[in-house]
Amino acid sequence: TLFILTSVIVAIVIAIAGSEPITSDVGDAFEIAGRIARYTDERLAAIATGRDLPEPPLLKADITTVRIAFIVTPVYQVALIGAVIVISGRNIRQLIGDLRLHRFDFQTVWVAGVALGVTYIGVVLYASVMDAIGPDILVPESTVPSSVTRDPFALALTGVAAVCLAPISEELFYRGFLFGGLLRLGFWPSGAITAMLFSLTHFDPGSILPFFGIGMVLAWLAWRRGSLWDSIVLHFMFNGTSFALLLLTEV
Repeated sequence: TLFILTSVIVAIVIAIAGSEPITSDVGDAFEIAGRIARYTDERLAAIATGRDLPEPPLLKADITTVRIAFIVTPVYQVALIGAVIVISGRNIRQLIGDLRLHRFDFQTVWVAGVALGVTYIGVVLYASVMDAIGPDILVPESTVPSSVTRDPFALALTGVAAVCLAPISEELFYRGFLFGGLLRLGFWPSGAITAMLFSLTHFDPGSILPFFGIGMVLAWLAWRRGSLWDSIVLHFMFNGTSFALLLLTEV
């Protein structure tokens, strides 16, 4: 999977290069002090009520590791596209024809836009409910390290990987290769299997259910509309919106 492979390669590259971690403050002094104060309050409240202790605040970030990880990620996504081509046994022209990528229907844009609204509302509602009444482990967390926003190079690579490459590589693999291969089982079994695999690769327990739902919507679009363009455009819109919100709230 993406994050396991990235972590292994990062560790190997750092070990070979003999690189020392470069730490950087995550936020200014007042922000750090506020995080420490909130953590203290939450820890005392957890002890008093018998709840699980909160995670300590992130005060330092290893910029070297973050940069290498987000260099490897785009490379891996390009390799994923190549793997789909090789494993499927088709050349690029045949693959484009099979997935109906040779023609772009502009109706795709508004269909994906409507689907984006539905999925984002669903994710926000789920996060709000889990934050209010659910266990902490089911509250969705960002899979992008907060240290990314403190380093322009890592932030740019995040944008390329999440907004430009992920919609293509992940849709080719999950909705094109896996879903297409399992479709003989019927829409619901094949959609559920690929949606679960898609959600698990984000490595966040709180994101499993919402990303499973998103995976089902992406599979339905690819199946119902008969072209992978619809799921690619929705994936692009979703990741683009999430990245824009990251820039607005964290940078």
